[in-house]
Amino acid sequence: MEFSEQQLNDIQERIGYQLETLAQHVDQWLIAKSQLDKNDSNGKFQAASRLLEQIEQVAKDKKRDLALRGRRKSRLSTSTVRRLDDFSSATASKPTALRNDDFDDELKELCKWQDEINSWDLLRILSALQYSKANPEHKREHAQRYSKLHKYSADTHLWTKFLIMEDSAREKKLVLEWLERCARDDHDDIDTVLNRFDEAMGNGETSWSHGWMSTREEIKRFKRLSSQKGATPAKAVSFRSKDSSDVLVTQLDPDAPTRQGRKLQKDDENRDRVFWFVCYGMFRRGMSWESILNWCEERNEGWRAASLGAAQDLPRNESRLCLAGPYAGALWRRMCYKASQEARADQYERATYGLLAGDVMSVEPVCQSWTDWLYVNYNSLLLSSFEEWLKKHHPERFPSIVSQKYALYDSVPQLSDDMDVDGMSTTLRILGNEKFSDKARDTVYLFQGSFVAHAFDRFAANLGIAIAQVYGASETSLLKIPPHDAPVITFYQKCAQDIDMIRLAVHAFIIYKDLGFDMRPALVDHADNIILCYINYLRELRKYEAIPTYAKCLSNEDVVAKALGRLLFDITKHAEQQRMVSLIEQADLDLVAILTEQYIYALAEAGLAPREDDQTLASFPLIEHAEMQWAGWRVSKVFENDKCRRMIGDYRTLFTNLKPSEQRIVRSLQWFFSIQAPWPVAFSALATVLKQLLNSGNIFAALAVTHAISAGKMSEHLTPLYLNQSINIFHDENEDAEDSVGDVLSGREPAASTIQPEIDSEDFIYQTQVEILKKQALSAKELQDVCNAINELIGWRLMEDVTVLRANDKEMMNIVKENLHELHKCMRPLLHNFMVRPPHEIPSESARLRTQEDLDLCRIKRAYLPPILLAYIGVLTFASTIVGPETLLRTIELANLLADPTNSDLAKTLEEAGRMNDFFKSLACAQIMLIKMRQDAAAEEKKRRRGEERRGSGPAKGRSAVRKKKSALRVKKREWRGETLDLWDVTKG
Repeated sequence: MEFSEQQLNDIQERIGYQLETLAQHVDQWLIAKSQLDKNDSNGKFQAASRLLEQIEQVAKDKKRDLALRGRRKSRLSTSTVRRLDDFSSATASKPTALRNDDFDDELKELCKWQDEINSWDLLRILSALQYSKANPEHKREHAQRYSKLHKYSADTHLWTKFLIMEDSAREKKLVLEWLERCARDDHDDIDTVLNRFDEAMGNGETSWSHGWMSTREEIKRFKRLSSQKGATPAKAVSFRSKDSSDVLVTQLDPDAPTRQGRKLQKDDENRDRVFWFVCYGMFRRGMSWESILNWCEERNEGWRAASLGAAQDLPRNESRLCLAGPYAGALWRRMCYKASQEARADQYERATYGLLAGDVMSVEPVCQSWTDWLYVNYNSLLLSSFEEWLKKHHPERFPSIVSQKYALYDSVPQLSDDMDVDGMSTTLRILGNEKFSDKARDTVYLFQGSFVAHAFDRFAANLGIAIAQVYGASETSLLKIPPHDAPVITFYQKCAQDIDMIRLAVHAFIIYKDLGFDMRPALVDHADNIILCYINYLRELRKYEAIPTYAKCLSNEDVVAKALGRLLFDITKHAEQQRMVSLIEQADLDLVAILTEQYIYALAEAGLAPREDDQTLASFPLIEHAEMQWAGWRVSKVFENDKCRRMIGDYRTLFTNLKPSEQRIVRSLQWFFSIQAPWPVAFSALATVLKQLLNSGNIFAALAVTHAISAGKMSEHLTPLYLNQSINIFHDENEDAEDSVGDVLSGREPAASTIQPEIDSEDFIYQTQVEILKKQALSAKELQDVCNAINELIGWRLMEDVTVLRANDKEMMNIVKENLHELHKCMRPLLHNFMVRPPHEIPSESARLRTQEDLDLCRIKRAYLPPILLAYIGVLTFASTIVGPETLLRTIELANLLADPTNSDLAKTLEEAGRMNDFFKSLACAQIMLIKMRQDAAAEEKKRRRGEERRGSGPAKGRSAVRKKKSALRVKKREWRGETLDLWDVTKG
């Protein structure tokens, strides 16, 4: 679900403001809803209705802005152009005048927003109807007014009672009225259609009120040529059209073409077809009877209005069909049906009478879209159900003999089952008919159709499944995995790739249930993918502030944590993170769960997800074999390069050189600095990440985590909540002091007199709290100790070459001493009961988890501690050649620690790693180096003294120099110069 930069810019320019406005409205709705009682269905309906109105208003405002920039009313839709072309192509001198080449992207965009307005309008009227169904008192009050109808009651009262008593009929009527409003908004103005036709035909507006002028002129011309007077007898005269071989009518009354079976002149015939086209259009738009009557009379076509029943004195708002005549207009409708079956009549004439009769097949040829087809079917269903209701409840007003003697038709023909693309209902089966799949807007028709069929939950589920199919949902992806047997439905897959349809579906989904509609739980689960997809769109568009609002609409808290935890990686600036934290808290979402999901997902994306089996490397490749100068081991040359030099010395460079997946891990933990997370959760996250990084040997990523999220910094961030002050509980006030060798290595505090606080005193409680916090953070702290030691050892390797070149430089001597001091501090916690948990510290209820954690720590200790110790001995040995043999005294203390019964775990770790022999060899080499250095120092001291004596600066003042010369030479030959050093070589017997 990724967009190119250009796509993002286009979407931002087109609907960026609308996305922000919608998010604000949804947020306000959530706040209002949270203040309602859970069982307050009326309050929820009112709140959802207000949100629906606001959503619709956003679409209306956008359409208005677009209309101001365009010329909507001066253009014709392509369907209208196509129809008028059919009328005019045979006779028009300029057939291309009707072509609409200016139907550009702007107009298409305008139509899309109109479709959206229509969709929200449909949902609004259906929700109001659904609410009224749930409140029978409203129906009961109106039904009482029409409870006592008699044979003299007006037919309109029958119609009104029918709509009140039959919910399905009232719904069909509302849908039909909605479709009529859609036609008025989508289709072209009647006058505009006529004006364009006049332009194409080269006629003026007055030509419409003069009847069939071309045919009349031809009849007059024939009379002049034949010297006939009076009415022209049809049988005696046979003359043909000037444009074809068709025989023309001889009379001009409206029934002449049908009665005589003859034709009109082509332009009159086309004009007559346009008349029927307009009449059909007026009925399709739901225009009032009065408007239709006036329009016809203005053009001297009153007979046409009479034939359509528009001349009856019946207000349109009381009934949408003609109820004049016997049996509530039943005979009239059958007469219209007969007219609609006239094969020689124009298709729009048949369609017009078909609408009045409630026929389907006669209207189908002129349907241009899915909405037209739906209108025809619903019109037929409503009229047929009205007659069925009359027969059942008022047989005196509609005798059964009428339907038996004058049977009509199968109002809604059954379509084959293979057209049922999603199992919604018979209404939506027409989506399988390609004729009514408008390629530009069939996704929105599917959306609207789900409302009509009361199957939006099915639509949402299928769309969610399609999203998962299109974008490849998997175990590690954000989307929910679709059922393995879910079919691939083209309609829904097209919707899944349409950001506007996703936006519509999201806002309908979140309020659908509150509007009173039922939603099946099994379907709602898949619909979460719609919200997840929309949240991802918002992330791509950097609309971060809207994300928590929509995340709150997900089905459960686990999905919320999963969604937000995986979508917040792009927010790297601390100020933006603080703002997002504030929004998440305002939305009352579980922030800790979200951040936990974030780092777990980051580990999974890097291939480091926690596993039950042992994936720890056997030994971290920190060291390599070396000469006696390093006691046999030194830090590997792999770390001796310019890249490592830059990374060890600068965190920014270190972070930049990490893989993107490793950078994501570091950023996921940095979020904990933006919240006051529970202490155990924050340090558990830190420990989990470090364990996985060290298990896999990703040392530089572990170093980045240690630097960016150190235990000390995290302590300073979280302790105000627990200790009422910001402190680093891991900081040792004495660690910077020049401690004795034994204290530094053993972990013992320097000797100092401390007064233990009294029990229950403030100091005692404070110290107890500190100890509890230390224990909860111990694993993370120990893992960071490993990283800090490795960091210092690698840094030492990078410094060794420079140290050799500047061995006699006093400044370099100070640098070496400082680095050694830092290394000693880093090694100190690793040498005394490191990663060891006393059994009594493990609570019984968490014993299993702690046992697994201890096992993980033991594996890491086995892989890292032995090479660290060997590298440390090598550093001490090499450093002794620069700063003096005193440094090697620390190796003696290492041997003491190894033999200390209270520190037996150190020896156990070396044995398990198979490094005990290497450790003793290295210690032996260090001791050999120490002895040699002491012997060299003693020899140098003797040499110095002899020199002083020769120069007369000694006690003898030079008097014994000559006398003792021979004896001095003999002493030198017998002097001990290391004959017993082989005792320290463990390889010699």
